[in-house]
Amino acid sequence: MFSIFNSVSNVRYGFSTRHDGNLRIPSSESDTEANRKRYIESLGLDPMRFVAANLVHGTHVHIAREEEAGSIIPECDGLVTRVPNLILSVTGADCFPVYAIDPVERVIGMAHAGWRGITSGIIPELIVQMNGLGSEPADILVGIGPGIRACHFEIHEDIFSHFEGHGEAVIEREKGMFVDLPAIIKTQLKEGGITPEHISDSEECTYHLEDKYFSRRRDQAGPLQAMMAYILLEK
Repeated sequence: MFSIFNSVSNVRYGFSTRHDGNLRIPSSESDTEANRKRYIESLGLDPMRFVAANLVHGTHVHIAREEEAGSIIPECDGLVTRVPNLILSVTGADCFPVYAIDPVERVIGMAHAGWRGITSGIIPELIVQMNGLGSEPADILVGIGPGIRACHFEIHEDIFSHFEGHGEAVIEREKGMFVDLPAIIKTQLKEGGITPEHISDSEECTYHLEDKYFSRRRDQAGPLQAMMAYILLEK
């Protein structure tokens, strides 16, 4: 998905599709846990090495420790670690999974970035927490995964105020106002010291790619269904 990660040894990462089933966390649906187990095992990974974020559309980025393997971290939308073989995971169904790797200090991070988290500062906080583990921003490589793009992310007056200061990403069309969320993410990354050449974008839209991804905005009826993103550095 991200060519800039190809030079990093022993990195594994990915993003499920709708064909892998609903992998949402948390969920009261009985099949979701089974779907997650089946998907993880299909990757040849150990479910008990995953640390998952229990999402609240906030900005808290948790430093994951070895003893938290196999757990779900409450009220958290981002994870960072320098523990080898610890797998960081978030879910999403239009929100963007943002993958981060520091190949120098061997630190990884992941954020769940929807419009609320993006405008509140989840991306700068991800960089801050990786820096706290020894990473220099100039060394960090970042991949922006699939999410809802400007082609379909229309906003209305009730949330206009959240995008003040992000005018370059707000697009006025005949049909209404749309926002380019990855553009905001990229601006925040650059402002945080990430080298532009170290940022890669999947350029995939979850809303548009109906056969491949769930989309909450497109598939509004019924319970929320989500994909899962993960990243790890093996020893």
